[in-house]
Amino acid sequence: RASDYAQAIMEIGALICKPTKPICNQCPISRNCKSFKKNDFHIMKVNKFNKQIFFEANIFQNKKNNYYLLKNRKFNFLKDMPIFPMNEIPKIKFRKHVGKRINIKMSNMDMRIAINMKKNFKEKKDGFFVNINDLSNWTLPSFTKKILHSIK
Repeated sequence: RASDYAQAIMEIGALICKPTKPICNQCPISRNCKSFKKNDFHIMKVNKFNKQIFFEANIFQNKKNNYYLLKNRKFNFLKDMPIFPMNEIPKIKFRKHVGKRINIKMSNMDMRIAINMKKNFKEKKDGFFVNINDLSNWTLPSFTKKILHSIK
């Protein structure tokens, strides 16, 4: 019952272990609490920084209005999800890109994507074509959907 446990810990945090004036004598886990043992209740806020990463997405469209996607095996995020063929590029190359560019925010990453519409397509084993009108049958990452929406 992991969800019940997580909910209970959140309740303790909300009602007993407050940022100012915690009520340690009512806390069921105070004997295991490092802050209680050290009498140090100062909370250090960890700031996640947004990392800007620059990508180049190559969009291949055939005559039947289908787009080429492949399983993500290149990037550590969203493994095996269908994405457009993409490469990480340096910031200078992104700035020099003449065509369409979009910005997408993903948790702690700001994705800056330069979009290249390509005509010459070399068939690859790990990819497939998807009809743009039949996307309801596919589970796509939100950034892939945003790229699709931007090129419509």
